[in-house]
Amino acid sequence: ASATITKLRTGTTVAISGAVIGIYDEAGNAITDENGKPIQGATGADGKVTFAGLTIGKYKYKEEQAPTGYVLNNTMYEFTVNADGTITFANNTQGIIYNDEVKGIASIIKKDKITDEVLAGAEITLYDEAGNVIETKTTGVDGIVTFGDLIIGKNYKYQEVTQPTGYVLNNTMYTL
Repeated sequence: ASATITKLRTGTTVAISGAVIGIYDEAGNAITDENGKPIQGATGADGKVTFAGLTIGKYKYKEEQAPTGYVLNNTMYEFTVNADGTITFANNTQGIIYNDEVKGIASIIKKDKITDEVLAGAEITLYDEAGNVIETKTTGVDGIVTFGDLIIGKNYKYQEVTQPTGYVLNNTMYTL
């Protein structure tokens, strides 16, 4: 029998390639090949990896290495190879392992061009790579705005949309 494991981005049906999955026996020992090397497989473009040649019994599997840009999901999952060759995944997981994207933050400092003094009251807007507004924030007394939950590897832009009192608007579009 064979069991197919699928990697998806958390909360979506977006397939994730490049995740390395390991397979284990019921006791949690890595199943090895004839050379004693643990059997592992990497998910393809469809987010799937298949383990073939499985005999009747209970197995475990988990992610060994997360793809670039994703947080490792080290949960140990289980499935059973039934007598008729079908696969039953425990806890209704359907063989799916979900991954969260790695997130980051960006802080932007607004300063006077001549005096280098930090400036409060500047409204800065963050945009996605398509130019859609994500969020607008105003610099505090420290001259800083911080944007969170940014997906690592994605491109973002920012722009001053309202200048501090007494200053000229700097409407340059910057890239993070």
